[in-house]
Formats: sequence, C-alpha cells, structure tokens
Amino acid sequence: MSESVSQWFEFKEVADVPSPALLVYRDRVRENIRRMLSISGGPDHLRPHIKTHKMREVLDLQLLVGIKKFKCATIAEAELAATAGVPDLLLAYQPVGPAIRRFAELIKTFRQTKFLSRDCFFTKPNAGRSSCLRRPYLGCRSRNPQGGL
Repeated sequence: MSESVSQWFEFKEVADVPSPALLVYRDRVRENIRRMLSISGGPDHLRPHIKTHKMREVLDLQLLVGIKKFKCATIAEAELAATAGVPDLLLAYQPVGPAIRRFAELIKTFRQTKFLSRDCFFTKPNAGRSSCLRRPYLGCRSRNPQGGL
C-alpha cells in the first residue's frame, strides 16, 4: 500500500488490525443516514430495520438525527433497541412460544419504548398505576398507522 490513502476504505494501520475483523467506517455510516433522511423527506418517514446492522452505535447515530421509529426481527434486536432508548419499536413478526414471555419482559422493563408487533400493539392498561406493569395487554388494529403495514 502506498504512503497516501487513495481509497476511502484504505488506511495506513492495516497490519495492526486482527483478522478476521469487522470494519465500520463511521463517515460512510453517517453519509448513508444523511441520504436516508434526504430520500425519505425526514426522520418521521423512516422506520429503519435493525437487522441491517445490529449495532448500538448505529442506533445511536440514527437517534441523534431524530429517527424515532425502528423495526427489528428478533427479541435480541428488540432488547438492543430498547436498551438504546428507541421510543417506538416494531417487532416484524408475532412472538410465539418462549419469545412471548421474553417480549413481555421487555415491555415491562423498558417503559420508555412503545412496542408493536406486526398488526398488534402492546400497551399497559391503567398507565400510571404500578399494577399495570404486571401483565401487558395485547390489542390488535386492522390498520397500523405507525408502520405502514
């Protein structure tokens, strides 16, 4: 490699990087987020899918520019998003089996996040009363204005 960096993906310290390694180019990620905002017309028109990156740092960058709605495919991704403070999260499938219990725990634990699951939304009846946290309530809508489904 030459002394000067000629391509955006090249860097001088390549010998110091263990292999295999995942390299994330923060400037490229920021530019992609900027383009998302430009193409969509603003953060209110976006619900980016966490499965494309699965990284807290990318979620933080998206939150920083005002993106508030996100989508995920797994309970682990939902937990990542809730931990990051995502205010509105759509789980792209209906949880079944043990995932129902795990999802309910997320709802109880991360009260700042509104959780949705496909055509259903999860709320806490009698919000404001501590007793409402014992059992989440599942309600369904035929049309979900949050996710455009």
